[in-house]
Amino acid sequence: MLNVSGPFHSGMLTGAGEKLGEALDKTAIHAPRIPYVANVTAGFVTTAEPVRELLIKQVSSSVRWQQSVETMIAAGVDTFIEIGPGKTLAGFMKKINKEVKTMNVEKLEDVDKAVSALL
Repeated sequence: MLNVSGPFHSGMLTGAGEKLGEALDKTAIHAPRIPYVANVTAGFVTTAEPVRELLIKQVSSSVRWQQSVETMIAAGVDTFIEIGPGKTLAGFMKKINKEVKTMNVEKLEDVDKAVSALL
């Protein structure tokens, strides 16, 4: 048993994904300006075609976090910024690859620190 507040990323949310799909049918989806890694496939998304289906699947599919991070590292990403409360994902990063740099942005003042560190 996982101590979570809901059945996120599980088959129990398939219906929610279908409802999301209905909303996405009414939404224009464009190619991403910056490629991103989909947590469903752990692969880069560079065109608009797969976006709708990936978003629908994301609701009820397992998150491929480690594989996604490994994909980005293999592509040359060496700095990761966790945005939000806590440092859970940054902690996971240490288990995946200790060589990459991780930062946490929890409060507005943390943004300036992150920007300075990137310059």
